[in-house]
Amino acid sequence: QIQAPARSRTDAAEERKKMNRNHQITQQSPAFDYDRAPVAASGAFDSITLPSGRKRRLVPSKLTSSDFNDCKAPWALSHIEAWIRNMGEGEPDLKEKAIEEAVTNLFVYKIPT
Repeated sequence: QIQAPARSRTDAAEERKKMNRNHQITQQSPAFDYDRAPVAASGAFDSITLPSGRKRRLVPSKLTSSDFNDCKAPWALSHIEAWIRNMGEGEPDLKEKAIEEAVTNLFVYKIPT
């Protein structure tokens, strides 16, 4: 039989008392306190995470020459795949038609006729 140290029981009891006190205080206070000024929490913006990658949608008709120049070797499937992944990064719903148009526009731009 293992005896739990007395300290752990004391800490748990203190924690329970503290929680009960906080619970009683919140029940006694009014639901809305209009007289109090809002208090800004320090570091309120610390938990905000910004999305990574492109911040705009993949619109094939609006691709620029710098976008097309990102694909260094349009004859290699691996480069086309990497380019499409880069152009569509951050796009929650990338459509097959948009990919087809983007690749077609890439070929029209890169391959002289």
